[in-house]
Amino acid sequence: MSLDTRIKLHDGFKDDAALIEAKGWYREAEVLIGTTRYQLTFYDPIRLNQDVLAELERGSFFLEPNVVVVPAVTRANIEAAVTQITASGAYRNLRPSIRPRVE
Repeated sequence: MSLDTRIKLHDGFKDDAALIEAKGWYREAEVLIGTTRYQLTFYDPIRLNQDVLAELERGSFFLEPNVVVVPAVTRANIEAAVTQITASGAYRNLRPSIRPRVE
Protein backbone atom coordinates (compact mmCIF):
# COMPACT_ATOMS: atom_id res chain seq x y z
CA MET A 1 0.00 0.00 0.00
CA SER A 2 1.37 3.39 -1.01
CA LEU A 3 0.69 6.33 1.28
CA ASP A 4 0.29 9.88 0.06
CA THR A 5 3.25 11.82 1.46
CA ARG A 6 3.76 15.58 1.44
CA ILE A 7 6.60 17.66 2.82
CA LYS A 8 6.16 21.29 3.88
CA LEU A 9 9.30 23.36 4.43
CA HIS A 10 9.19 27.04 5.41
CA ASP A 11 8.57 29.50 2.58
CA GLY A 12 12.15 30.76 2.47
CA PHE A 13 13.81 27.34 2.47
CA LYS A 14 15.18 27.75 -1.05
CA ASP A 15 16.79 31.08 -0.15
CA ASP A 16 18.08 29.71 3.17
CA ALA A 17 19.26 26.35 1.82
CA ALA A 18 23.00 27.08 2.00
CA LEU A 19 22.72 28.41 5.55
CA ILE A 20 20.58 25.46 6.65
CA GLU A 21 23.10 23.00 5.19
CA ALA A 22 25.98 24.85 6.87
CA LYS A 23 24.21 24.84 10.25
CA GLY A 24 23.55 21.13 9.96
CA TRP A 25 20.01 21.08 11.33
CA TYR A 26 16.49 22.00 10.38
CA ARG A 27 13.43 21.64 12.57
CA GLU A 28 10.68 23.21 10.49
CA ALA A 29 9.87 20.20 8.32
CA GLU A 30 6.23 19.24 8.48
CA VAL A 31 5.45 15.92 6.87
CA LEU A 32 2.03 14.53 6.10
CA ILE A 33 2.02 10.76 5.69
CA GLY A 34 -1.44 9.50 4.87
CA THR A 35 -3.61 11.61 7.15
CA THR A 36 -1.10 12.02 9.97
CA ARG A 37 1.18 15.03 10.43
CA TYR A 38 4.70 14.80 11.82
CA GLN A 39 7.11 17.56 12.79
CA LEU A 40 10.60 16.29 11.94
CA THR A 41 14.03 17.60 12.89
CA PHE A 42 16.85 16.86 10.46
CA TYR A 43 20.49 16.78 11.56
CA ASP A 44 23.74 16.03 9.84
CA PRO A 45 26.01 13.70 11.89
CA ILE A 46 28.49 16.43 12.86
CA ARG A 47 25.87 18.84 14.22
CA LEU A 48 24.03 16.04 16.03
CA ASN A 49 27.28 15.01 17.73
CA GLN A 50 27.97 18.62 18.74
CA ASP A 51 24.49 19.05 20.23
CA VAL A 52 24.62 15.74 22.09
CA LEU A 53 28.06 16.50 23.55
CA ALA A 54 26.99 20.01 24.58
CA GLU A 55 24.02 18.62 26.50
CA LEU A 56 26.13 15.93 28.16
CA GLU A 57 28.79 18.47 29.17
CA ARG A 58 26.06 20.48 30.91
CA GLY A 59 25.35 17.38 32.96
CA SER A 60 22.11 16.83 31.14
CA PHE A 61 20.92 14.41 28.48
CA PHE A 62 19.89 14.67 24.85
CA LEU A 63 16.32 13.82 23.92
CA GLU A 64 14.48 15.02 20.88
CA PRO A 65 11.59 13.18 19.23
CA ASN A 66 11.36 12.66 15.49
CA VAL A 67 15.06 13.20 14.77
CA VAL A 68 16.25 12.13 11.33
CA VAL A 69 19.98 12.06 10.57
CA VAL A 70 21.00 12.67 6.95
CA PRO A 71 24.46 13.10 5.38
CA ALA A 72 23.80 16.82 4.84
CA VAL A 73 20.65 18.84 5.52
CA THR A 74 19.50 19.56 1.99
CA ARG A 75 16.09 19.47 0.34
CA ALA A 76 17.13 16.42 -1.67
CA ASN A 77 18.26 14.53 1.44
CA ILE A 78 15.13 15.52 3.36
CA GLU A 79 12.92 14.30 0.51
CA ALA A 80 14.91 11.06 0.13
CA ALA A 81 14.75 10.36 3.86
CA VAL A 82 10.99 10.95 4.00
CA THR A 83 10.51 8.64 1.01
CA GLN A 84 12.52 5.91 2.75
CA ILE A 85 10.76 6.48 6.09
CA THR A 86 7.39 6.07 4.36
CA ALA A 87 8.35 3.10 2.16
CA SER A 88 9.96 1.18 5.02
CA GLY A 89 7.13 1.80 7.46
CA ALA A 90 9.53 3.55 9.87
CA TYR A 91 7.00 6.41 10.15
CA ARG A 92 5.17 4.18 12.63
CA ASN A 93 7.98 4.97 15.10
CA LEU A 94 7.42 8.73 14.81
CA ARG A 95 5.38 10.82 17.23
CA PRO A 96 2.47 12.52 15.43
CA SER A 97 2.25 16.30 15.60
CA ILE A 98 -0.41 17.86 17.74
CA ARG A 99 0.13 21.33 16.28
CA PRO A 100 -2.35 22.61 13.71
CA ARG A 101 -1.19 21.95 10.18
CA VAL A 102 0.68 24.72 8.41
CA GLU A 103 -1.10 25.75 5.21
